Amino acid sequence: MDKTVKAKDELVHLSFMKVTAMVLVVFSHSTGFLDTPNMFWIEYHPEAPWNIMVYLTHTFVIWLVPSFIFVSGFLVARSQEFHHYTVFEQITSRGKRLLVPWFCTMLFWLIPIALIFDIPMYGRPAGSGILETYKAGFLGKCSFQLWYLLCLFWATLFWAFGIWLIKRFRYWEIPGFALAFAGMFCINNYCKDITFWNFWESGQYILLMYLGIVIYKHRKKIDAFFYKRRILSFVLFGGCFGLTFLESAVPWEYKAFISAVFVFLFYGASLNIVGIWNTFFTNNKIFSFLNDNILLYYLLHSPTNFVVFYLLVNKMHLNKYAFFITEFVVVFIATTVFVLVFRLLGGEVRKKLRIAR
Repeated sequence: MDKTVKAKDELVHLSFMKVTAMVLVVFSHSTGFLDTPNMFWIEYHPEAPWNIMVYLTHTFVIWLVPSFIFVSGFLVARSQEFHHYTVFEQITSRGKRLLVPWFCTMLFWLIPIALIFDIPMYGRPAGSGILETYKAGFLGKCSFQLWYLLCLFWATLFWAFGIWLIKRFRYWEIPGFALAFAGMFCINNYCKDITFWNFWESGQYILLMYLGIVIYKHRKKIDAFFYKRRILSFVLFGGCFGLTFLESAVPWEYKAFISAVFVFLFYGASLNIVGIWNTFFTNNKIFSFLNDNILLYYLLHSPTNFVVFYLLVNKMHLNKYAFFITEFVVVFIATTVFVLVFRLLGGEVRKKLRIAR
């Protein structure tokens, strides 16, 4: 029991990274209607264009999903250290954890709501029929927030073989980075037409996942480095966050490298935030609930944002400040309700399955 508690305590900073990223993803998708140009292909301008939303979206793209990928690499390395999975076991295990949620959410949640409200999506223009929409969904062309699961699957598949290969070297970190750069370069430059399951977008996430793997191996030294430089870790992370607001300072083609630096500094800042308020994060029930349901929040928050927009916020004629506050709060509350309902129904289904056995 003590070992279990200690293991959980050692991962609180990763939980902080995931919860922070998840809340800000919901925020980003709730306020995206105010982008110029609009990230959702919907014309909505309550006032003059609000350029700060463009900068926020740019920052979040560089920071949030890369944080999830980084943490996934860290946890995959940790799990592999304890269980020593074969390549086949890694692929099947991670495939189930990523592709089953993607498939079920796409089939029973995302596409039905997109059809009911005729929501325009990438790969699904407004007015598309049922068969056309489901075909695009199965191919991963209109995946909305689910593209993250598909890109993570490709990165996981890459490193299931990649780690097996580079572990043949005594000091495998450098060959690993060479392999990561090679994989990212090939996908970014030669696979742009391979849109199946968002393969063309997975290049940078190969690098970010590997960063998590390497950080896990050297976590003791890295953690000690950040602990001894608490103020510096906050200053560097804050500076990096501010830098991404300057769109010209972050060329899009260097997004993967900027994301790697950003996520690394976020890791250091999270270590020190949790170190200062450890008792709060380990005992707070709201934080624990969010941490336990991160995947559900991610899966269900969209197209909830569209439903809230169409049925409520769009009809209220709010100014931009009231809009993003109302949209975010209502979307987050609605998603929480959906999460609770899903957990309740899931618990009932599991009970019936146990009884049937």
